[in-house]
Amino acid sequence: MKPEPHIKRVAKDDLPEHMQKSWDGSMALHKDATFVETFGNAPHMYDWYMDDFYKKVFYSGRIETSVIELVRLRLANIHGCAHCNRGDKVAAREAGVSEEQIEGLDDYENGPFTEKEKAALALTDVMVLTNPMGSVTKEIHERCAKHFTDGEMMEMGVIMAVLCGMAKSSSSPSTWLKKRITARSFRVSKPQNNLPKIFYAILLGTSPCTSGLRHRAHTTAFAQTTPCTAVLAD
Repeated sequence: MKPEPHIKRVAKDDLPEHMQKSWDGSMALHKDATFVETFGNAPHMYDWYMDDFYKKVFYSGRIETSVIELVRLRLANIHGCAHCNRGDKVAAREAGVSEEQIEGLDDYENGPFTEKEKAALALTDVMVLTNPMGSVTKEIHERCAKHFTDGEMMEMGVIMAVLCGMAKSSSSPSTWLKKRITARSFRVSKPQNNLPKIFYAILLGTSPCTSGLRHRAHTTAFAQTTPCTAVLAD
């Protein structure tokens, strides 16, 4: 499913020269250039995203590239972004991620992953858009602390927050939620309407989860509704 943004798309000929080259690359890989076209409204932010975020943070080398690529691919899988998946799989393979790992992400706890990789993926499941009430619990922190410093955990959290934000800003919500689903509803003790602050709260372990529910990202997604709805993917 192609992105369906409400943000205006900028035609290729109206993009800066370096973004026109990115447009060509996106069309070659994805047969779609919505990402580049919407960023055409703010070329300076595109430059920040590619030059500062990706080169200086995502690919800084402070955390193994293969781990970061697994994290990004896990996010793309859960968000249902086919556009992201195509590019992320290519980058993951280049970073040394095996086909077995790519295929095993849905059940990574029982897949061909190291304990370090599993810890990073467990942290990913806290940050994913479909888990707005998630937080870094004591258990998650202790698990990750065996393999990452607190600084590295914060860095991964910020990386995930940026990627999750891009998943929302570059497409309409229907792009990543419109799937064949079966839904069942349950109530929490109060509405969760403070999502603009959710990623900061997740990192600090203060996300206002009142239901005591545990998230299983490969089977269950939580939609932003009141009462909450658990969305079970086919």
